[in-house]
Amino acid sequence: MTYINALLLLLSISFGSGRNLLSKRISSASFGKKKFFSQQGILFAVGTVVLLILRGSSLKEVAPITVVYSVVYALCLIISQWCYTMAMQKGDTSICSTVFSFGFIPPIIFGIVVWSEAVSILKFIGMLVVIPAIILSSFSSDNRNKVKIKLSFMIPIIIAMSASGGLGIMQKVQQRSEYPDQLGAFLIISFAISGVISLISAMIVPSDNDKILSKEVLSSSFVGVFFAANNLLNTTLVGRLPSAVFFPIFNIGVILMSLILSIVLYKEKFTKKKLVILLLGVTSIMLISLS
Repeated sequence: MTYINALLLLLSISFGSGRNLLSKRISSASFGKKKFFSQQGILFAVGTVVLLILRGSSLKEVAPITVVYSVVYALCLIISQWCYTMAMQKGDTSICSTVFSFGFIPPIIFGIVVWSEAVSILKFIGMLVVIPAIILSSFSSDNRNKVKIKLSFMIPIIIAMSASGGLGIMQKVQQRSEYPDQLGAFLIISFAISGVISLISAMIVPSDNDKILSKEVLSSSFVGVFFAANNLLNTTLVGRLPSAVFFPIFNIGVILMSLILSIVLYKEKFTKKKLVILLLGVTSIMLISLS
């Protein structure tokens, strides 16, 4: 691996972790509230501006099919980010980021079913390992140590994870199309659509007294910067590095960095449950990457 690729990989891991940590900061607003949609609109709008600055020239010529792919990608972006923010309101950052990282599973299954990609025993076991990790993450204990399933967390994080998988699928579809060079336009249009839908939602819902604070505007803006930059960096690195190198380093790096930062910044406790979920996640990623 060259020094440039190593630097880009470190930046990508940092942006992915930063997006996780700052999504926690904007998770106080409940879904359906004007504040929630406003924050989402800001992050997608800022992400669009970042992509325009970096890849704006790609909009000179855009094929109709690229626009179609962008619309589907935008829907996945919205569902993924909205539900991830909702899950962050109910769960710890480290657990959310670990379960969310399992979004790599749907693209693998899609590739096997649609493109007849090879599947090995190790890859199959790696996908199965995800199941107990997700189930374990949904359990919580009350003050009487009574274990219960936390549906308010489990439902949005599973939807967010699945939508994240949809992003991976659409990235593959776009890169396998006749216009893989239109990736910049593909991302810009998707982020722009997501921003418009989020801001329209903020305008439609009734007003309330829960005003968005300046620090929340700043956090939303940085989520947008990290989200957009992370999309571009990952696409670049996938083309430069073998999947067996990029895939485990990025996903495990984001999980570990998000865990460390959540403990340092948010004082979240590192429990035995988190350790088991972390080990299951890392095991799954390694099994799939090495197969």
